[in-house]
Amino acid sequence: MWVKIRLIYLEHKTPPFTLEYDSEVSITIYDLNGRQVRNLYNGSMDAGANDISINRDGLQSGLYLCKVAVSNGNGIFEESKKLVIK
Repeated sequence: MWVKIRLIYLEHKTPPFTLEYDSEVSITIYDLNGRQVRNLYNGSMDAGANDISINRDGLQSGLYLCKVAVSNGNGIFEESKKLVIK
């Protein structure tokens, strides 16, 4: 199982990611102190390229961590990437 995630400088989207299989996905944003600041998505996603719109209300410009957790019949995969909100 794999998920591809890239670091991205953005205005309103998560880093794009690609799912090999249809999966249950959780996407969460954390500040650099490890505090959860936003739960972006929790549900099913189809295989292929995906991204999620970010509601910036209450998010200051800066560096965050975006954690993507994927679960399907092949197991559980988690990855975090830097996320820059401009």
